[in-house]
Amino acid sequence: MNWSLQLVSNGRAFTSRSELGVFAASTKASGDVLATKPGEAPLQIQTPYPTSISVTGPKAFVRDLGVHGFWLQLITNGTVAKSIPFFAYGSGDSTIKPTPVSWMLPIVEPPHRDLLGNFNDDDLAKTLSPDGRLGRILNFGGGPLVTWLIDPELVESVEAMSHGYTFAHGKPGTGKDVATAWLAQLRNAVASSQVVALPYGDPDLVTIAQAGLKATLARAINDGVTKLSASLGIPVTRIAAWPTDGLLNKATQTLLQSSSATTTLLSSSSIIPTTTATESSVLNPRSASTELLYDSALARLLNNLTPLTANRAAAELTMITAERPSIARAQLIIPPRLWNPNSESMHTVTSGAPVKEISLAELEASPMSANGTMRFAKLSPLREGEVESLKVISKNLHTFSLVSPVGSQSLQSATLRSSLVLATSWRGRGFNAYLYAQRAQSASEQIVRQVRVLSGRYTLTTLHQKLPITIANDSSDPATVTLVLTPTTYRVRQPKPVHLTLEAKSKTQVMIPINAITSGDLTLSAMVLTPNGEILGDVSDLSLSIRTVPAIANWIMEGAGIALVLGAGAQVFRRLRRRKGLKADSPDLAMDQ
Repeated sequence: MNWSLQLVSNGRAFTSRSELGVFAASTKASGDVLATKPGEAPLQIQTPYPTSISVTGPKAFVRDLGVHGFWLQLITNGTVAKSIPFFAYGSGDSTIKPTPVSWMLPIVEPPHRDLLGNFNDDDLAKTLSPDGRLGRILNFGGGPLVTWLIDPELVESVEAMSHGYTFAHGKPGTGKDVATAWLAQLRNAVASSQVVALPYGDPDLVTIAQAGLKATLARAINDGVTKLSASLGIPVTRIAAWPTDGLLNKATQTLLQSSSATTTLLSSSSIIPTTTATESSVLNPRSASTELLYDSALARLLNNLTPLTANRAAAELTMITAERPSIARAQLIIPPRLWNPNSESMHTVTSGAPVKEISLAELEASPMSANGTMRFAKLSPLREGEVESLKVISKNLHTFSLVSPVGSQSLQSATLRSSLVLATSWRGRGFNAYLYAQRAQSASEQIVRQVRVLSGRYTLTTLHQKLPITIANDSSDPATVTLVLTPTTYRVRQPKPVHLTLEAKSKTQVMIPINAITSGDLTLSAMVLTPNGEILGDVSDLSLSIRTVPAIANWIMEGAGIALVLGAGAQVFRRLRRRKGLKADSPDLAMDQ
């Protein structure tokens, strides 16, 4: 197959980012052919073929500030088989004011621990390794000007992993050492950088708003700041609300306006810009919650960084400067939540464009703020199944809280972790979200079953007898409950409820008076109730057999027994008298003989 490469130029520098975007989306090259290079060897399917193509002529575009577009075309048998757009850009001379850029790097990961804090898998260990996703983020983000956007739950999980861990089946985890090293590297990085906390578990704000779970968000915000400060060993006072893709609908905006988040992170595509909308990344700087706009085009490019998308990102940054070379317009760059950086491609983004890295504080101190009208988006929440699971979990945890001490640490932790069912990182991972929600719901049901009556079979030999009932409390906290036994027939009168305080990790035996009316077999339903009468866990069935006789039968048997004893006594008495009589007559008998 005959083939060749062609380099085609659009012939002029772009005048705006929108023009650059149109060029990048085009699939057909048009312009001047700068060079053609024939293929030197046959092309093989799925076989890399390294080659190069050189251009001679003016190179002014690499010195002057501006961005030029090119196509690299693959020609096979005289037909264009593939056309790839790319860009060349120049940063200009020293008179150009570079664009101030502030990087905010997300440290976010889907949950790896269940409702009770136990690890479900060992995938986090791979992610934390130097070659893993989170390991590469730390390696890229070193420096005091970077702002770290951190999910407190992730750092808490890494801290737990660093102490050693096992899975439910008893197999030890492998990530203790890598977690210890990563956590030390993170603590070192944040010591000289600014930290912004996400709500604990990074819950999906659209789903939270639609389901009316305002209290869930408030708990995730308040506890998230506290836990992240403790894990990092530094005070963290700033917490950000980050809607999915940086977009809002009316319900989410209303939710955030009443929340305690100090910062809202929004995509630049969430506003309809005015003529000055691109002057800065700070929107409404004087509001109670600072709204920061990050560049949506750059965020999309960083989501899947390749040499081509890195080239496009550097061209976008250059174009921001080229649009207004006399005005330094500060820009905020936030990669996607689960971005997977490539060091070589990131170097392309950060090294060639006319930009100057600044801190978040410098960005917010920018003299200009963005202006525009909010563009509300049509946003879908997570699946209804996850929301329903959270409602069941919340109900179970609330029920168990009624019998637990106020401030129970284990229960507070489970309540906080319940919001992980709605983690934003579950978007696009529907099946994983479903499995996590089902496991969390099952764990909440196990919590309410921690206090239970042990089943058993009992036999009563009298109509009035005490029954030994055993109640187990597997919780790490004491439990205050009421034990209620309900007969399934009228053979037994309803026993009185018994109020109990069960010690943590204990089994308690209670003697319950049983008053039977007649003999026979029956079942007692044993229920554990909360102080307000809610059933806790499952109802236990106690099998009861009453093996006794009525009173009249006892009288008859007692009378028969007395008669039998008297009759036997009379018989013995007669025999004794007869023997005595024989002894008295024996001398006379001898004399007669």
